[in-house]
Amino acid sequence: MWFSAYIYLEHDYEKNISAQRPETQAYPWFPRSHGYQGWPPRIEPPSRERSQAPVSLKWCDWVSEQSANASFGKARRLLNAKDYSRVFDGAEVRASHKHLLLLAKKNIGPWHRLGLVIAKKNVRLAVQRNRIKRVAREFFRTLPPSETPLDVVFLARRGIGQLDNSELSTILQQQWQKLVRHASKLESSTNRDS
Repeated sequence: MWFSAYIYLEHDYEKNISAQRPETQAYPWFPRSHGYQGWPPRIEPPSRERSQAPVSLKWCDWVSEQSANASFGKARRLLNAKDYSRVFDGAEVRASHKHLLLLAKKNIGPWHRLGLVIAKKNVRLAVQRNRIKRVAREFFRTLPPSETPLDVVFLARRGIGQLDNSELSTILQQQWQKLVRHASKLESSTNRDS
């Protein structure tokens, strides 16, 4: 019995713990060379108000034309299944290559519209599919306007993922020229017939 009391005294499990909280310490900070001044003053953004000067209509037309050419917005894309099926079902012109196929049909808009079909079956990696889409969009974005605006569907074939960007751009350029030649021949033949 004296043995258990000895262990109890040697291993004192009770400690004198204070119920008061210690004082909170401030977060450490590095003083500035001129002394601590608190948080820096907030910088207000410049005002968005502009003077309402009259703008010529011609300048606005030029700006909208430049912005339309500088971007690849919705007006320059085939957006829904109806647009795609219109081209697939009634393709008037086509340009074929080992790695891609371009199908086209005349449209009534002011510029060419592009639709992309890049199947996972033909290009396995998403990175490669996205790169091909980027190159194709950039190529069509920089096209000069032609007399015959076209709705174009770009179909990728197997092996296109192994091409680098410059090779893909070169092939697109060649196939686009072929497509435009065929479209102009088609238009001239329809003009002669009517």
